[in-house]
Amino acid sequence: MNEQDQRIALFKYKLIAPVLAESKLRQKDYLASFEGRIFEDSPLREKSFSPKTIKKWIHLYRKCGLDGLKPSHRKDKGVSRKITPSLIQIIQDIAGQFQFRTVKNLYEHLIHLGHITPDTFTYATMVNMSRHLGFLIGASPKARKAYEAEHVNDLWITDFMYGPYVLDGKKKTQAFLCAIIDDHSRFIVSARFLKDMHTGAFETVLRNALALFGVPYRLYADNGKVFSQPHLSLLAARLGFILIHSKPHDAPSRGKIERYFRTVRDCFIPNLYLKTRNSPFTLDELNAEFASWLHDKYNHKIHSVTGQTPYDRYMAGLVHIRQRKVTEQQLSDAFLHVIYRKVNNDATVSINNILFQAPPRFIGQTVDLRFTITEPARFMLYENDKLVQVLDRLDKHLNARFPIKFNDPFESDSDLFL
Repeated sequence: MNEQDQRIALFKYKLIAPVLAESKLRQKDYLASFEGRIFEDSPLREKSFSPKTIKKWIHLYRKCGLDGLKPSHRKDKGVSRKITPSLIQIIQDIAGQFQFRTVKNLYEHLIHLGHITPDTFTYATMVNMSRHLGFLIGASPKARKAYEAEHVNDLWITDFMYGPYVLDGKKKTQAFLCAIIDDHSRFIVSARFLKDMHTGAFETVLRNALALFGVPYRLYADNGKVFSQPHLSLLAARLGFILIHSKPHDAPSRGKIERYFRTVRDCFIPNLYLKTRNSPFTLDELNAEFASWLHDKYNHKIHSVTGQTPYDRYMAGLVHIRQRKVTEQQLSDAFLHVIYRKVNNDATVSINNILFQAPPRFIGQTVDLRFTITEPARFMLYENDKLVQVLDRLDKHLNARFPIKFNDPFESDSDLFL
């Protein structure tokens, strides 16, 4: 018996209890008193009950006890009596074969195949069937266990959230919140509203977290394009942390960051509109207000689950670990993006259809070129993980005036003019 069934059974028992041990005459008088009575606290759809209904409940209780008073349910609930078993089997086979994720997609596909029509098989019927028979992926809740990382910096979780609109010049554009939460403490190690939801935006937030709080052992993200870039895997290898991706369409697995985003939507954004009186604000103004709220109303406020402020729990946890700090230079090197290009016979490399001058000794070789996301047109040539030089854009007129010499002592000193 579920909770609702129990409430209904107890309500019925409350009505029949006064007459269970009474004589038939007293029962008759009591039943007659139900005419016209209204029960506002009734858990049933009906608020008034006839004497005949009450008499039936008395009979059921004497025969089956409290279980006799619970509501009966159709064994075929969710399945229309007008739909044949063969059609149900066809729908189950198609749903299992194509693994639809929404009822609407399954319903439209069945109509397209001609197995059903909107007139004889409504969308509401399809919804009821999918709930009862579990046609869809994820139709039944996935079994999960509550978990928490043992120490701070054991696990960071990151994601993006759609934010409010901000002024960008004379137009309004949507801002996006990127945040990183420490799983053990619920402390937000870095968060910021940004103009875009791309790799460069995420790197800004991640770099700030790494600079302030060191390197985590694991970073957990979804399978979105932002977090699936090869550069992020390279960054993890350079700094020594494990990059983990959740399964597609599995937001509950990142429950702590999703719960934090709900707090932002419920507590920060509505109060922001009240404070600004719905007047437009810039991205910088948004981040200034957000930084203040994050410090006062989240990181330094008692968390309902841990019983501590996220900041205090994080700082207390640092005593039990060896914090893996990194220098600014190490961060700069780690965040460099890498591309590989072959040096042409005229000592140039082509990047995005633009020619750059390379040292002549690398002619015919594939070279390691690195750049930062903030300066995507400034390329640095590396050899054995050491910087050789920053490449200049090709200037043919300059090359005509100054010869380029090979720096290899085993080569001749003959000049190479371009």
